Amino acid sequence: MGFVRGPSSPTIQGFRRMVSLRVLGLAWLGAALAIGCANGNRPTDPQPVPYRIGPSDELVIRVLPDPAIEREVIVQPDGSFAFDLIGKVQAAQRTPAEVAAEIEERIAEYRVSPSVTVSLQRASSSSVTVIGEVDEPGIYPVERDLRISDVIARAGGATIYAAASRVRLIRREGEQAFTYLADLDEIHKGRLDTDYVVLRGDLIYVPPAATVGAGYHMLRFLYPLEVLARILLAPFTSVIGPAGT
Repeated sequence: MGFVRGPSSPTIQGFRRMVSLRVLGLAWLGAALAIGCANGNRPTDPQPVPYRIGPSDELVIRVLPDPAIEREVIVQPDGSFAFDLIGKVQAAQRTPAEVAAEIEERIAEYRVSPSVTVSLQRASSSSVTVIGEVDEPGIYPVERDLRISDVIARAGGATIYAAASRVRLIRREGEQAFTYLADLDEIHKGRLDTDYVVLRGDLIYVPPAATVGAGYHMLRFLYPLEVLARILLAPFTSVIGPAGT
């Protein structure tokens, strides 16, 4: 009777793929934490930072009094858009309030006592990265007032293996990187102190529970041994014909 080498179990393959994603995420997290530690202490809470417009963002612009002007515009790749009466307006790397102030000043030549508001319709130029114990790790667009819980929900939510009370928000501020802790368990109970507003470029890491993390480390340790065992046993696990043939 011969030995037959069958294909790897889909469950095992899927688990290995999951482990590979977690290992890549941990490597990215380690690099970010190293930068943060090298740059000294971090503040207790992230400071609010006004949103800065970027290319592909969609804006809604309203000009009062009557006759009112309301336009939806898309910021072009050069960071500008065109508006009634005044033409080209540079918007990239400016806040909506700064853009509104410029439009208000320039359009005053054509309108008496204008009042201008600029609001963000869609933040297509901004994104955050979610890694770790979520169903769908990846890059997600950032909209105004989007919070940690919102982004994790878009990533399919935390898995059953997550340490939900130790979620980390990693943010680069200038030359420094800071880490802020968020507690999903408390957020789900209605305590929103750590449900921070996310910003362009943020990294959200949902770590595994301690026992799960230990399991991942064990798998990383055993994987080279598994590969070696496959190589050594390959001659004995190839398909062998029935005896006497």
